[in-house]
Amino acid sequence: MTRRLSPILLCCALLVAAVGPRQDMSYTLEAAERHRATLLDAGSPGFDNSGSAYVRSGGVLTIVRPRRAVRTLDLDEIARAAIERDVLKGERWDGLWDKGTMVDTSVVGDAEGRVYTLIIPRYSKLRSAVLLWSADRGRTWHAVALAGRNATMERPDSYNDHGAPPTILSFERYGGRTERRLWLERLTVSEDRIVPAGPPLLLSDRSLLVGNHSGAANSTFTTRDRIIAVYDVDDGLGQGTLSVAREVDRTTGRLGPERQVGRSTTAQAPDMHDIPAITAGPDGHLVVMIGAHHAWFLMFRSRQPGTTAGGWIPEGPVGKEGSATGTYSYISLATSRDGTMNVVARGEDGRARYSLVQLRKPWGKPWTRWPNGSIRRVLAEPNRAHYAAWRQRMTMDLAGQLYLNFRYYPNMLTDAEARTLGVAGGPRKDCDKGGLCWYADAPELTPRTLVSSDNGVSWR
Repeated sequence: MTRRLSPILLCCALLVAAVGPRQDMSYTLEAAERHRATLLDAGSPGFDNSGSAYVRSGGVLTIVRPRRAVRTLDLDEIARAAIERDVLKGERWDGLWDKGTMVDTSVVGDAEGRVYTLIIPRYSKLRSAVLLWSADRGRTWHAVALAGRNATMERPDSYNDHGAPPTILSFERYGGRTERRLWLERLTVSEDRIVPAGPPLLLSDRSLLVGNHSGAANSTFTTRDRIIAVYDVDDGLGQGTLSVAREVDRTTGRLGPERQVGRSTTAQAPDMHDIPAITAGPDGHLVVMIGAHHAWFLMFRSRQPGTTAGGWIPEGPVGKEGSATGTYSYISLATSRDGTMNVVARGEDGRARYSLVQLRKPWGKPWTRWPNGSIRRVLAEPNRAHYAAWRQRMTMDLAGQLYLNFRYYPNMLTDAEARTLGVAGGPRKDCDKGGLCWYADAPELTPRTLVSSDNGVSWR
């Protein structure tokens, strides 16, 4: 017996045939199966000394106060008022700035209750990045102009100085510009205001530092006596990318020499993804991990506590384990209160499935072996093969809890995946013989913020 479809069912059948089935563009949260969505999922949280959390997402800043009502602020309005008053001195600003996650969207709090965040102008008549700061828990905001068009800010770590304003690196490599100047911006408190502690210090005119778009770690580390900056440079030599360190005396402002740390294991030379990360342990020794792009991270420990003067002890590749696969890209790094270093990165295992993974090293001990015997634990696993990044950011509150925020960013999409994400009609490039294309408008998906109260052993 032959049945005829009704006009409505026939229309639906033709639509499905034309559009095709929706593709699974989600991921599996392996390390925190019971995670419940909260307001902190929207972005990487920062904290003031009362425990209030500040979360940026696009042009919105949300303040989540302990046991109090949530407050939502318009960053467009805040930035415009502060920049026109403090930077442009009454002149009108066009209000054009970068609200994406390819730049530093941190909110950082210090021990005195002040909070800070960066505004990166884009296609704007304002030619420099700006620091916004508030001394009254987000009620009023002020602006300080920086030297470069882009910038990155020091985040809280267990052994850096939380009492002063965070140090900032500003640079010119942004928005199609390829200039290589890099400045250290030092800030201080004067008459209850945040002001520059002298002119920006030019660290390098050959820097490759860019916004850490798919990972985040500190590029500066502040101790009681010194500020240490690490960055990658183009020295035109051989495989990999050279990372160097430079330090400043906080009392005198004297800038020390540039000292070589090591060269990345990435095959391409140079590769701007090989951003180095810096932290320190409970004994004061500094640690630099050199980033990688489809390669292995390298770890170096300072010979002397709190300074680069004595050079570096190489600790070897991180996570290689004698395997031709098991590579990494985009490092995030933070040290817990017990001295455990936690690394979060994109892991590549040869199956074209790009997972978000964690490596964990207690201070002075070998890398943790997880129950499956590996030193890397999968935190999130995409439900598809092909390209992905995670836009991960790791930070901590003043009580020492770790926070890991990430967004899933799939690309190199099939036609069906592009239709599922609503970008099939948008610009695309780099199509391969398998029908996969890079879509310029591919969105970031399903943001999450995981919290660990046990130094990275478990997440919720």
